[in-house]
Parts: sequence; structure tokens; C-alpha cells
Amino acid sequence: MKFDVPSITRRDVLASSAAAGVGAIASNLVPHGHIASAGERAGHHAAKAKHVIVLYMSGGFSHVDTFDPKPRLIREHDVSIGPELTAAVSSQPKVERFLKAPLWQFRRNKKCGTEVSDLFPHMRDMMHEVALIRSMHCDHRDHGEATLQLHTGSTGFAMPSLGAWLS
Repeated sequence: MKFDVPSITRRDVLASSAAAGVGAIASNLVPHGHIASAGERAGHHAAKAKHVIVLYMSGGFSHVDTFDPKPRLIREHDVSIGPELTAAVSSQPKVERFLKAPLWQFRRNKKCGTEVSDLFPHMRDMMHEVALIRSMHCDHRDHGEATLQLHTGSTGFAMPSLGAWLS
């Protein structure tokens, strides 16, 4: 009698190990013995938010003109920070750089104290109902890589995007 033994490659072993690892991690995210249905709420308190709006404004206003007050920029407006490290246009001289204050004044929301510029006065009035994240940072200076990392958590390979996680 002859048995057909399937050959197992190193790639097969790695793929199944990775799938098992993802399954183990995912099982720790869901309460044991319970998988929440679409209508159920999971977590330590009932969720209040019905919608999530992510404002990613590529090419939009600067963070220092909208939701991120920088008092030092106001204090040191027009102070030189030296010439650029490399010329913006080759064969041109390096240009002197200066600190620039925001174009709009910042004011506090009356209920929570969050500062928002006069560019968005109506949004400022609603900031007590908004989750504003100012603590994010990236380890890349390149905008393209930083944008990819913001949306997917990775700069090297495709991963689920911020929108996928939110939905």
C-alpha cells in the first residue's frame, strides 16, 4: 500500500503560523464566549457617537491656523531660524527662513476650553462634543510616507486603512 503524503513548504508553515497568531490576537479583542452582533454595544459604557467624521485635509489649512495653537509662533513672529538646509530650487541660493504667526486668532470654547482659530467659529462652539487628537506623531518627515502611516499604520506594506477600522 502506498500513501500520498502532501509536501509542506516553509511558506505554508509561516502562513499558517501567521494566521494562528492573528486569530489569537483577535480573540483577545472580543470578550470571551461572546461576539457582539451588529446591533449590540460592546465596551465598558454605552457609546454615544452615531457617526465619525475624519477631517484629513491634504492641501488644506495648516494645523497652526486651525486647531493647534502655538503661542511661541505668535511671540517670535518674523524671527529668523536660519537658511534652508538645501536650496528649494537647485542653482538658486538658500533662502532665509522665518517663524510665522497664525493668520487667525485662537479663542477658547466656553464649555471645554479647547482653543480653535477664528477660521472655524461655529466649530469652536461645538468643540465640547468633538474628540480632537493633538498627540499624534510620525517618524517620517516625508509627507507621502507620513500620510500612508497615518491612514494605515504602516509605511512599508498595505494594511487596513483608518476608514476600515472606523467602520
